[in-house]
Amino acid sequence: MSLPILRRRKTLVVNSGLVVVLAVAVGIAYTSVGTSSSSAASKVRTGTVAKGTVVATVSASGALISPSDLGLGFVTGGTLRYVYVKVGDTVKTGQVLAKVDDTSQQESLTTAKNSLASAKASLAVLLQGQTPQQKAAAQVQLQQSAAQITQAQGNVAFTQKSNANDAANATAAVSSAQAAVTAAKATLATDTATLATDKVSNTKNVTADQTKVDQDNQTLTQTSSALTQAQQQQASTALKDEQALAQAEQQVSSAQLSYKSQVAQQAVTSAPPTAAQLASANSQVASAQVQVDSAQRTLDGTTLKAPANGTVMSISTLVGGTVSSGSSSSSSSSGAATGSTGSTGSTGSTGSTGATGSTGSTGSTGATGSTGSTGATTTGSTSSSTSSSTSTTGSAGVVPAADIAGHTATVTSGDTGFLVLTNITGLQVQASFSEDDTALLKIGQGATVTLNALPNTPINASVASIASTGTSTSGVVSYTVDLTLKNPPAGLKPSQSGSVSVILKEADNALYVPSTAVTTAGGASTVTVVNGSTQTRTPVTIGVVGDSTTEIKSGLTLGQTVALTTATTGSTGFPTGGFPAGGRGAGAVTGGIGGALG
Repeated sequence: MSLPILRRRKTLVVNSGLVVVLAVAVGIAYTSVGTSSSSAASKVRTGTVAKGTVVATVSASGALISPSDLGLGFVTGGTLRYVYVKVGDTVKTGQVLAKVDDTSQQESLTTAKNSLASAKASLAVLLQGQTPQQKAAAQVQLQQSAAQITQAQGNVAFTQKSNANDAANATAAVSSAQAAVTAAKATLATDTATLATDKVSNTKNVTADQTKVDQDNQTLTQTSSALTQAQQQQASTALKDEQALAQAEQQVSSAQLSYKSQVAQQAVTSAPPTAAQLASANSQVASAQVQVDSAQRTLDGTTLKAPANGTVMSISTLVGGTVSSGSSSSSSSSGAATGSTGSTGSTGSTGSTGATGSTGSTGSTGATGSTGSTGATTTGSTSSSTSSSTSTTGSAGVVPAADIAGHTATVTSGDTGFLVLTNITGLQVQASFSEDDTALLKIGQGATVTLNALPNTPINASVASIASTGTSTSGVVSYTVDLTLKNPPAGLKPSQSGSVSVILKEADNALYVPSTAVTTAGGASTVTVVNGSTQTRTPVTIGVVGDSTTEIKSGLTLGQTVALTTATTGSTGFPTGGFPAGGRGAGAVTGGIGGALG
């Protein structure tokens, strides 16, 4: 983050007069909230809701360096697509020098942003709960489910009535068929008796009687068959009606189960989110934000910018070639850019000569100056002649032998990187940050440098480069960070030491409380408001978490008194160990002044 110089000075520079005011104000504040002698332990330590600037910083020790030559490498390697300068060009701080193909990095950033948007949307839905429209739709669904139950119950009643009619009809059909069979049997018996009589006494009627008996037998067969069919139809109808009733009753049960399920589901949906759900959703948002930041840094690393003013001395790769995740190295030597080992000789801007190393072994390719056609090394016992080059992107120099990861890793003076700047003007600050603090840094962030020799003259600066390769000392990993000074005072000398404070976040004209007053759990933050002898736990929305103070976006008003949750008081009324510890860097000073003066 790069801030305007005047504004950052207003925020971060604390002169001796303000230091005195700070000391007096803090003393007054602790006198007003503390107690003396033995009664201190029984009183609650408090602070006041104040208004001012909240700043979060990280700090480290550093020293001035004077880079004469600066070897630059890409943070993100790939296929070289664009080179905007040629050997001999003069460049300014921040000027874009070259780019590699960033197609995959753009896609990764888009994917990460989509994931972040999805995580934020899920969190918003969780916090919002059901909308009025969703509640109305849920009520309609319940009404429809209830109507389905009523409809299914009506279908059961209709089926039962229909089954009763079917049973009555089937019974009547069976009774009718049974009566027909009975009648046929009676007729057959009568006609059979007549036939028997006529066979004895009246032979003339026997034939007719026999015909009747035969017809009666046929009628009996037909009526018996009809009776059987009626009985089968009765059984079939009864089975069918039983199945229809069972199906109708099943529909009632299904409708009732669906209704109960919807009621239970809506009870869950309408319930407020649990602390675990909020914590999980917030964690997903935070994780997605980390992925976005990482993807953005990787994308930014495909563009190489000049960290300082200077002249392009060499370019090692032509457009279309492959560049690794390289390193930047600096050499303060006024002689050859390749340093004492002189492993390569660089080229002149017109292709006439190359720089030299004391034991140079190879000469680099001739430069691409507008009139130069060939380049040649001038010294080195085993130097060879160089080839010609006419590329508009610069010379094809020697690629570093070692694949050194990181943008500012320490390398040997012979490793020149992708592009080397010479005639670097001005001084830089080189500082060593802890592993945790380095993860929070970004190229371009504003910073303040306070030299031990000039304690009352803070110097504005910005982060120029961050090493990707750390150095481990006694198990502690640190990373080298270079910072560019802005409008430095005259008289600075290399190796002067001091402290560096890099601004991470800043909130101006904000309400804030001491960070020890805020308790955060499950994604929710609270403070304890003190009103006389009454203490009330109050939910708040926090913003920037500074070095010693925390921004309050909602939940409190200016001037309210809040309880502090850490540090115990001694007999003097001050916290044990003296004044409360500020954050790292200038942020603690800014917050301290705001808290003391209101």
